[in-house]
Amino acid sequence: MTLLEEWCAFREGRAHFDKSRFLGLFKDHGTLAELTQIYAGLSEADALTARTLHVLEAGRLTGAYLQPGSSGTDEQLADAAGRWLNELARFFDSIGEQHLAGCARHAKVLHKPLAQLEALNPIGLLDGVAMDVIGDCVQEGQNVEDELECALFEAWYGIAASYPLAWYIGQPLIDLDLDFSSWFELWRQGGAGALVGGEYWVARA
Repeated sequence: MTLLEEWCAFREGRAHFDKSRFLGLFKDHGTLAELTQIYAGLSEADALTARTLHVLEAGRLTGAYLQPGSSGTDEQLADAAGRWLNELARFFDSIGEQHLAGCARHAKVLHKPLAQLEALNPIGLLDGVAMDVIGDCVQEGQNVEDELECALFEAWYGIAASYPLAWYIGQPLIDLDLDFSSWFELWRQGGAGALVGGEYWVARA
């Protein structure tokens, strides 16, 4: 059986697999026809198909994971980063995380070499704290009792080993007032970013 056939059997209740089985689902089966099969029966099938295609068409498979297919200018990366910071500030305000909201609102966007960004220790880093808070909110806004949805989020994560990218695709299934579009735009332009104190470091991935 192909991974798509296993997924269809899983979706229809004819077989049971651990959700990690489908980490490579969208890398192996990413055509419109295949996505239509994957999302068959879901109320948000059209939106999920569109978002998945948007992601897959924006990148290229390099090794095990999808990498962004274009390289934006410094101005494009800074613009996407600024819009993401504005969205973070609004979101953190809405859930009462005033410190994180203030950090996002006042962060200065700085361009850094990728190696400097990768050398950061995420443990205790402000960006890590922010993403942990978002991750908790995403989980609260998911239907974690639905095995199919949980497996989809695992498969979306498997596209690029990125939780925010998975959240962008799965946003129609998340009851959460946070728009991941500007984060996706930063990724699509070949950028990576992190909140570091009063700064937001942006590098070309």
